[in-house]
Amino acid sequence: MFPLKDLIKLIVMTVEVFARIKSRRPEKQRRSSPPARVRAVSPLPGKRNNTSCPKPGLVRRFFKVLLSILQIFIVYQVVLRLLRRYFKFPAPAFIGKLLDSDIRRRTQPADLLVERSGARAGMRILEIGCGSGAYTTSFARTAGESGRVYALDIQPGMLKQIQYKLQQPENQDIQTLQIVAGSAYELPFEKASLDLIYMVTVFQEIPDRARALKEVRRVLKRHGILAISELLPDPDYPWVTTTVRMGKEGGLHLEDVEGNLWNYTVRFKKP
Repeated sequence: MFPLKDLIKLIVMTVEVFARIKSRRPEKQRRSSPPARVRAVSPLPGKRNNTSCPKPGLVRRFFKVLLSILQIFIVYQVVLRLLRRYFKFPAPAFIGKLLDSDIRRRTQPADLLVERSGARAGMRILEIGCGSGAYTTSFARTAGESGRVYALDIQPGMLKQIQYKLQQPENQDIQTLQIVAGSAYELPFEKASLDLIYMVTVFQEIPDRARALKEVRRVLKRHGILAISELLPDPDYPWVTTTVRMGKEGGLHLEDVEGNLWNYTVRFKKP
């Protein structure tokens, strides 16, 4: 997450950019001065008039709308980041449908996250902060009948939503997924019992991340994987360097970073 001083700099820079753009706009012609008459020139026979061009008003309107969208996005990011900097809480259960929506899966495709996380058949996998289960079923199908997936969340409302999802006809093939109520600070698993732990836009929601990483190290097998995925519009989005630094400080070795600024996954290994 941005430090407070960086957020202030971002606001100042944004204001300066918009001020410069506004100052460069051409002044409107005075109403008192009539427009100059232009003599119409008829095109030569057999030749087309190719002097038509887009109306300046349409172009100006397009950039005005674009700047408005950019302003709304920046304000949204600044306000929510300031709020989340001082108040840490998990995503509320009432936005479960939004978290488990086609829009989210288009921005963070499930098969892409499964591939980046290193999930394979036969693995014992834990998802911390499963929410309403946007990606849980994909990981469960990847683990297969010989594997096991645990969907852990601290909120009963979210666990009810994922339980309802598993009862739907399209998910009746999943028999190796277990829903677990619990905290990232006290994972209900034995020492060195899991092959993979993954979190999708969840890690930064945990107030004491060092404590959570200590638990992750405890329950992971030797050379077990921790995969942390982030998405830029999320109000808790951190830079890749921040996620890498936190993982290393938690005693994990960096294995790989995949993706881009918009959507990335950092994969760690337990030494």
